[in-house]
Amino acid sequence: MVGEYVSTFLETDGNVWHIEIDAADKSRFLFADGNALRYNTPDGSIKTVVGSPAEFGYKAGRPAMFNSITGFVQMSASDVIVVDRNNHCLRQVDRNTTIVRPYVGRCQRRGDVLGQNARFSEPWGVYQDIRNPRTLYVTDSKNSAIKIVDTTTRTAKAFIKDSRMLEPSGLLQTDKLFYLTTSNGVWSFTRQSDLSLVSGPGDTSRGFSDGLFRSAMYKGNREIIQINETTLAVADSSNHRVRVLDLIRDNVTSICNGDSGHVNEALLTCSLTYVYSLISSNDNLYFGEYQRIR
Repeated sequence: MVGEYVSTFLETDGNVWHIEIDAADKSRFLFADGNALRYNTPDGSIKTVVGSPAEFGYKAGRPAMFNSITGFVQMSASDVIVVDRNNHCLRQVDRNTTIVRPYVGRCQRRGDVLGQNARFSEPWGVYQDIRNPRTLYVTDSKNSAIKIVDTTTRTAKAFIKDSRMLEPSGLLQTDKLFYLTTSNGVWSFTRQSDLSLVSGPGDTSRGFSDGLFRSAMYKGNREIIQINETTLAVADSSNHRVRVLDLIRDNVTSICNGDSGHVNEALLTCSLTYVYSLISSNDNLYFGEYQRIR
């Protein structure tokens, strides 16, 4: 997206689940494309680090196979921890050798277990703590939980588990609060885990409506980012929209018209497919969706 107009930045092969500035070269993006970890080049082509956008499964070592890389965190320019969602685990990627090893969770075995033998059930995202880089937060979607992973011991412990959190996925950290997206809402909490509804119905209902926070409806929220001190953006995948939350006015508006497609137009008339990821860079807002970064 550039200015007040949506345009295509890069055509991809699969769902763009997550995007970050590449720690190995800050002039480009590192992104999860289906079942692969990839980056863009200055000439508009794409290079694959590990995996394949189309082929899925489970295989360790080199070449590795994944089953939906829905999130990752860059521990360094060469060390990346990825969420292998449908294999129910975190895996470690060495970009220098392209070797992939298990990290936390028992791959291909779902569950809800803490400690050194941790298990997850369709985890979605992994996020590094802004205060302590050795701490990772994992949104464990089918367990309605957020788990903390200690990267020193590679153990998992409980942080928040609440049945009101319907498929938690996106996590945003600010100086004072965490913001969390669930399938049909946006929540906030503190480091003391005081969970509070920000926007959405607070029950299991899903749909679409803009307006005041508590009357707004969502369907398939994924990532959440901060645009500025008073504005958040949420990827509402099944409503084919990016939702903009004004924290001053307690109001939700939408980018794009809700039709499913790849129409590049003004913000109110454009169309998106299933939008999953967001990143703000150089005064532009980028959307990761099916076969596109825009």
